[in-house]
Amino acid sequence: MSIKKKLFLLLISLTLFVYQTPSEANKHKAYQTQEIETRWVDDSDGVSYYLRANHLREEPLFNSFDRSYFDSHLLPNGPITFRNHPEQSVDSSKLSQEIEELMVELREGQKEFTNFTILKDREFNRDEFAGLIVLKSNNYPFVVKLFIENPESFLHPEHKGFRHGCMSKMTGGLNRYLAGFSRISNLEFAQQFVNCQKLPLKLDFPRKWFWQPKNNRWFELSGINFSEHGQTLSTQLPNVYAIIADEIVCHKRLSQIRKTHGRLIFRLCQEFKFQIDPNMKNFRLEDETKKLVLIDTEHFPSVLGFKGEISADNYFSLHIKMGLKAIYDCWLS
Repeated sequence: MSIKKKLFLLLISLTLFVYQTPSEANKHKAYQTQEIETRWVDDSDGVSYYLRANHLREEPLFNSFDRSYFDSHLLPNGPITFRNHPEQSVDSSKLSQEIEELMVELREGQKEFTNFTILKDREFNRDEFAGLIVLKSNNYPFVVKLFIENPESFLHPEHKGFRHGCMSKMTGGLNRYLAGFSRISNLEFAQQFVNCQKLPLKLDFPRKWFWQPKNNRWFELSGINFSEHGQTLSTQLPNVYAIIADEIVCHKRLSQIRKTHGRLIFRLCQEFKFQIDPNMKNFRLEDETKKLVLIDTEHFPSVLGFKGEISADNYFSLHIKMGLKAIYDCWLS
């Protein structure tokens, strides 16, 4: 592991061992502490879950999900052509059926699946059946990023791992599930930016669509004390959703991409004002087309809790800025 990464992880780790005691000046304002409540929409008499914390913020919790945008970007009906072979396709109903079958196998506790292979499941809690799991289709050139949360698990991002807990603390309550909703809108922003700017290198993107299962359940997120007037905020969120994206096949090692394109990728991210994550793992040199492809399009400032644009001269200064922000958010604030 590089010195830069070790330093960044050390700065983040320090925040996990600090108990944040409210100051005397703030104790009398305890009634103003933000509080969120979650419950199933279709079970009004069911259990509600609560979380009270000073770090919670309105924007990441209540403005991350746009129902109309989500619905308008769902996987369309009919044939879905393959990225590099448009003469071939799969009907969206067939792809949806296989994901539904995947959900059944996942609920049954299976570790291997009939039509999918796990690419990443470090941020998925099988005991709570919540978190993020990434899989690739065994039959078609698509990748599925599956997000699952329920009223109880939503309030415990730390149960999905170290990074989840840090992200929530730094961002005011954003978790990987909520951040996932930014992937398609930020993809569209990046595509528009590429089309109207002169950039240091050409960049391509996979297609992406939202997906949700039939008979999907929804839960309600409510919040109080997020404004001076104490209005109650509310939004409804899907229990399960997925992002389906073109599979980008790349057999080149990360070290090779870093050596040949590292500086250009960082310059590119500077041009984007770091609206995209400069992590080298998010870029692939596609085997078949030889194009440089951005595969991960989360809104980078939101994932770190930055407001506005980010500026940095190199990876080292960016890591320092991220680490210092983590310490401030989780310790000094």
